[in-house]
Amino acid sequence: MAADDIIQWMAALPKEELDVLLSGENTTDQTTVGKDDLATVDEFIKAQRKPSTFRTTERDVTKVRHFIEHRYGDIRDLVDIPPKTLNKYLATFFVHLKKNDGTDYEPGSVSAVKYSLERYLSQNNYGVSLNDKFFSLTNDAIKAKRMHLKKSGLGAGSHASEAISPEEEESLWKEGKLGTADGDTLNFTLWYLFTKHFGLRGRDEHRKLCFGDVTLLRDSSGLEYLEFKERDTKTRDGTYSDHRAVPPRVFAVADTSRNPIRIYREHVQHRPIEQCAPDSPFYLQPVPAADINSLVWYFPRPMGKNKIASFMPRAAASMNFGGRKTNHSVRKTTVQTLTKAGIPPQQIIKITGHKNVSSLQHYDTVSVEDHRRISAILSRSTDSTEEKKTADRPYQPPCSHPSPATVFNNCTINLGMPSTSRKRPMVMYDSDSE
Repeated sequence: MAADDIIQWMAALPKEELDVLLSGENTTDQTTVGKDDLATVDEFIKAQRKPSTFRTTERDVTKVRHFIEHRYGDIRDLVDIPPKTLNKYLATFFVHLKKNDGTDYEPGSVSAVKYSLERYLSQNNYGVSLNDKFFSLTNDAIKAKRMHLKKSGLGAGSHASEAISPEEEESLWKEGKLGTADGDTLNFTLWYLFTKHFGLRGRDEHRKLCFGDVTLLRDSSGLEYLEFKERDTKTRDGTYSDHRAVPPRVFAVADTSRNPIRIYREHVQHRPIEQCAPDSPFYLQPVPAADINSLVWYFPRPMGKNKIASFMPRAAASMNFGGRKTNHSVRKTTVQTLTKAGIPPQQIIKITGHKNVSSLQHYDTVSVEDHRRISAILSRSTDSTEEKKTADRPYQPPCSHPSPATVFNNCTINLGMPSTSRKRPMVMYDSDSE
């Protein structure tokens, strides 16, 4: 068809068909995939997003919008502001960024606000990333802000959780904070054991835990154990085909008072029968100890997420533990305990659920006990028996002209060999006798 014929043919088309033709869209596709279908898809996608991430993103975006509106009078949505203008807005925003109470954010929180904005712009098809050259001023402002906050003493890890020491865990058992005394104690004990042995995160993964996710089984030798079946987590949400290669397990132990299997059976015995279905929430609201008048120790409703979040802080406060103890402290205890025991990092992440070995670096801190030992070593004084012996020994002069009855104690003997026609070097022997 000649060019003139094509022009005449297009000129004869109705305006609606011509618009569709020039836009490159297919009318059949428009009929088949309607707006209602696309809206349903959009709603489904949004429903799968993590609620906490959604709330954080919404909070940070709202904060930026308010700043731009009050400072520049611009009420447009962020996705409607051209990159050149938005770059200047955001750079100024990050320079002046503070909490609602007027205090400064931690350096890491400044970067977290950027991630929220990047997430929002990406989800709304902005077309330009905050990491692109168009936003170089914004990124320079963020970097300078972090440096300024660091110089001010922030970002020094003061909010990091501390692991639970062996002595602290022992005291929890001895004082009855861990045990089977009542429903609340059972909840905390199973939470502690599951966090430690299954590597569960302190609140969210426990809140999602269902009764059927933990199964009582036996191995080939007849030894009982509990096995955990993982649902979606922070790092494995089903986006990719990743899953735990090995399901975490906790086995029975000889100490009956601390046997995880016995504690689990005790918990099951006191649950309401209707809450023993596979999809029932694992953690139930406990009946106050003073009101228990039957075998059932729990109300048929789930425990609140805030109550789960306060498990370790409440226990630590009641025991007057030092340092910052949070639910995350138990997860950190798992990593540090296994690391000190020489368990390879590749095996540790199979228990904790981390995707990469590099994630364990955040848990590689120095405990209070390690600090004491290091300080003693650097101060040339330790509590070791051997060094005490050495420190208590009287001074002994170097050995000379030894007789057959001489006893050598931590000394070096230099033996001069007689000269011969063939010259031999002097030989030195280190005595290890005591």
